[in-house]
Amino acid sequence: MQLKFKNQKYAALLLMLAVLGGFNLGCRSGVQKGVENNVSQLVRQLDPKSEMVSHQPKPQEEAEICVETAVAVAKAGHLREAIRLYEKALTLSPDDAAILLQLAPLYAQAGDSDRAIDTYQKLIDSEKPNPDLLNNYVWTLMEAGRLKTAKALVNSGVADFPESKKLMTTSAVISYKQGDRAAAFELFSTALGQHAAHHNLAVLDIDSKNEATAKSHIEKAMQLRPNSLTSQLANAIDEVGE
Repeated sequence: MQLKFKNQKYAALLLMLAVLGGFNLGCRSGVQKGVENNVSQLVRQLDPKSEMVSHQPKPQEEAEICVETAVAVAKAGHLREAIRLYEKALTLSPDDAAILLQLAPLYAQAGDSDRAIDTYQKLIDSEKPNPDLLNNYVWTLMEAGRLKTAKALVNSGVADFPESKKLMTTSAVISYKQGDRAAAFELFSTALGQHAAHHNLAVLDIDSKNEATAKSHIEKAMQLRPNSLTSQLANAIDEVGE
């Protein structure tokens, strides 16, 4: 998941953040081709009363079926059904970290930030933290409006994983949202360089309707290293001003 912009056409122009700041869903492979096209059939296959089940699987086997089916259902865009399947898998394999890692971002995508946060916290409490897990948790907190908690967690993450550009760029976005532009610029610069820092601040400014400061950052970015993406950004802000 990437940052939710007021105007989504600017989201694609944010350098690196869509890659470095996004959720890592880590879907399992091995689902039969085309299986995602028939969600109702997939769900029925998991019903022990269904005639489609030739034998009663062991709990771990059934949990794996739930997970593989949930992956296909989620790919087809049926988040609520996928969530239900992952939740069923957890009843068969309680506190399974691999399942929780899949479930947490789905809760967030479905708009259930409280359950997403609870799930990430359970993972943080039970698993050894890593940059991806921390970054996903921080973005969920940020999008839920819990900026102070998100900032404290990302600062701790950056201290533990100083080489993580994901955490550093996420920290920059939070600093911007908190009104600390200087800190945001410094973090973007450290992670990605000054050109990307000016570019990204311009994108955030445009989305926040700060057109004057956005133009200033675009000009500085173009002076440092002109490229097609920054040119698109310049054209976008010209369209806003028309």
